[in-house]
Amino acid sequence: PRPGDLDQPRSGDQRRRLLAMLGDARGERRETAARVLLGWPEPEARLAVLKAFLYGRADLPVTPGLANALGDAAEADLAGIGEAGDGESRARFARLAARLGPDRLDRFVPRLLSAWEHGDAATAQAAGRALRGASADVVAEAVSGRLAAGAWGLLDLVAGRPVLRTPELVRALRRLRDEGRDDLAAKLVLVEGPLRGPEAAARDEEALNALRERPAGAAGEPSRAELFRRARDGGAKAAKDALSRLAERHEEAGAGADPELADLLATLIVHPETKVRLHAHRVSRRVLDRSAYLDQTVRLLDDPEPAVVRSAARTLGHAAWRPAVPGLVALLAHPRDTVRASAADGLALVGAAAVPALRHAEGRARPDRRHRYTAVLERIDAADAGAAGRAAGGSTGSGARGTAWRARP
Repeated sequence: PRPGDLDQPRSGDQRRRLLAMLGDARGERRETAARVLLGWPEPEARLAVLKAFLYGRADLPVTPGLANALGDAAEADLAGIGEAGDGESRARFARLAARLGPDRLDRFVPRLLSAWEHGDAATAQAAGRALRGASADVVAEAVSGRLAAGAWGLLDLVAGRPVLRTPELVRALRRLRDEGRDDLAAKLVLVEGPLRGPEAAARDEEALNALRERPAGAAGEPSRAELFRRARDGGAKAAKDALSRLAERHEEAGAGADPELADLLATLIVHPETKVRLHAHRVSRRVLDRSAYLDQTVRLLDDPEPAVVRSAARTLGHAAWRPAVPGLVALLAHPRDTVRASAADGLALVGAAAVPALRHAEGRARPDRRHRYTAVLERIDAADAGAAGRAAGGSTGSGARGTAWRARP
């Protein structure tokens, strides 16, 4: 075999060649080497790919394998990443962290919080998705002191999620009520008990949802706690069945918001099995309100399966869901043209609300890729001009397909 062949058996020489290719001036060579090295078992190979991705030297899809490289990395290997400086590095870090489960994600909460507060719109959205996938108590501990001081914007990160009652959070809740902010106070759900880990939602369901529990003792009927355990820890079939049962019980009880079920769905939407991710998304539509369901759909824009990403982009576009704009704009850089086309269609349906993010991305894009953003901007301009013409002509029709969705509450 020739020295440049990439299908040679793994060896020290081959690893050195691939690592050298990560610094090649040609992007396709860097990305080819990154994809090969990501499948190698050596931690240093995966770490090199991770750094190439985070620093923008390799454009790779966000896959479970790449996310695992982040989860396996030591703190010393990540010095400076996701904290400050390069905005693209922050954004990539946040998108990748969102693919991790709570047990591996919690250590990144301080970095993600910094990215959520100080990053641009796309970075903040990706960091927010990741923070909502982290353990609620860990996030609450990171923001509780500032909440007590009145930094109410941070409340979005723990809203509706049961968290341990602490002196700082009690002060924050009291201050909200004293200020007459009962709407915000209702979002802060405090519970008694020891500091909880990532499985807390599955362990405290009896205390929080006793009125919705079925009577115990029915032969062969699993408890809510058991269904949560199966959904989190079981195989694909067991997880899907448990989710279906939880959804049925939720619907039969006519219950309102169920923060624990919402947390479970947020965890399973990044499950390694595609079937489980899709089932979690379908169940989300059944049991969550519209905004929560669409927030879950936004997370699928980072799915490793292109077909799933395309479906999510279509759904979000028809819903004209503005929080999806940064993720849809990011997909215009996706290596697959079918995914880029779906993202462009979605952004065109969102319309004028997508223009600022598109113009920002257009200004930062390489000259040979700038047309991807310009083309969508032209479609939006044309649609707006057509709508203005119809209005001037006295049209009373329903207008573009996205308009009806934008009128929804």
